[in-house]
Amino acid sequence: EEVVVEILDEQGTVIRTYKSKAEEEKAEPDSPFQQPEKKAAPAKAGLNKLAWNLRYPQIEKPKGIVVWGYTGGPEVVPGTYSVRLTVGEWTDTKTFRLLRDPRNETTQEELGEQFALMQEIKSAIDELYETVQRIRSVKLQLSEFGKRAEKAGYGKELQEDADTISDKLTAIEEKLAQPKNESNQDPLNFPPVLDNQLVYVYGYVGGADARPTQGAHERFADLKKELETLLEEYAGVIKDDVAAFEKKVKEKGIPRILPPEGKE
Repeated sequence: EEVVVEILDEQGTVIRTYKSKAEEEKAEPDSPFQQPEKKAAPAKAGLNKLAWNLRYPQIEKPKGIVVWGYTGGPEVVPGTYSVRLTVGEWTDTKTFRLLRDPRNETTQEELGEQFALMQEIKSAIDELYETVQRIRSVKLQLSEFGKRAEKAGYGKELQEDADTISDKLTAIEEKLAQPKNESNQDPLNFPPVLDNQLVYVYGYVGGADARPTQGAHERFADLKKELETLLEEYAGVIKDDVAAFEKKVKEKGIPRILPPEGKE
């Protein structure tokens, strides 16, 4: 039976999950100082050991995205946590305390401020990558529909419209993530765009157990404004251009599901 190990915070919210049937992370980490994260839980008969790295889940990047910097999860603050073990229908939960390193003079309040800022930056990065995923999905749908409409005998107009909209979306996507990066060394050759700049600040804030600097707060505020502007541009394309495309499809009476070749 599948083994599931969950880490929960003091409010009972699951913050990490390990499953025996999960695939191990095989992707190359974004920094030489970052270890690949394990996602699988051991499930052999007898005594098993699972090490939690005291962090939230890492940032999930879209396929093909390469950045330079730390993309792991924020480190949790000292406090009370629980671990829940489930095997089939059997489950058990134990509570434990995570203590502050006594050698560290950083206060609980300062660690909490660091954690809150890292969570905020990670949320912005997650939203950025979700938008990249949506842009790619819209572009693919536009391209496929335009090609199928032309093959079905409805002319080239919709294909041309689809290409125009896709160009607008691509321009936004390229400001969100650098499309030329294909390996971990490429960020040295091509200028980092918004995602890598956010990742840099994210890693800077989490680089040591310390209160974030005022400069880190200010830099993130600037990058967040840039992100909001690009998200507004994306929303505008969807609201205006894509809506106009769908209206034209409806006016022409083109069915959403088209045969591969020739009209029905």
